[in-house]
Amino acid sequence: MSQNSTATHQPQTSRNAYSQQPHNSQRCKQIISRLILVLVLLFLLCCVSVSIAWLIYHPCLPVVRLDSLTVSNFTLFKSNLTGKGNITVTLENPNKKINLKLENFQVKVFYGKTILSKNDSVADPTYLRNGSKEVSTAELRFEGKDGISGCEEVLKDKGWGSRNGAVSLEVKVFISTKFIAGEWLSTRKSTWALCEVELSPASHGGLGNLLHGGKDCVVHFSIHS
Repeated sequence: MSQNSTATHQPQTSRNAYSQQPHNSQRCKQIISRLILVLVLLFLLCCVSVSIAWLIYHPCLPVVRLDSLTVSNFTLFKSNLTGKGNITVTLENPNKKINLKLENFQVKVFYGKTILSKNDSVADPTYLRNGSKEVSTAELRFEGKDGISGCEEVLKDKGWGSRNGAVSLEVKVFISTKFIAGEWLSTRKSTWALCEVELSPASHGGLGNLLHGGKDCVVHFSIHS
């Protein structure tokens, strides 16, 4: 009698164990699904919170003013371009609650679509506290040779030096701007400033200084920022 009871009890125990395994597996799947859902909701909540915070802070682009641009020993003859330049810009942070860190400061000088300054001038990173400004200087080198530089196209342009020897140029300042609000909120954007200027003719020929003094630049976000 005892042996039969034991034999009957063992199959029942085995059936209970097998029946509990699918239940435990299903419960684990539910826990994992709920955990993933909680993580997704937390991520969305963080994104919404950051977006609302930036809307409250309302970050403004840095203000860029071209103070001076001087070009010396500028020569453009046939397909050769040589010259040196110095540029001074004032960088200002117009934000009241946001600090700015400006990095990868680069300058290019264009005549139309032709780059006259072949190399970029990179300055040290600049940290601007809210409402502050700083003056930054850089050296430019004008260099070009053969048709690749676009010198021939510049010389063929009737607008080159037609206004009493003055030349209209575009100065583009490229800056990687980091917006910093407090200790935990920050974002980085690529920005660039466009300054349309005129350079006077130098007494010994070529180009000289800015006409009409300094000029405020128009600042944009880069498309690929």
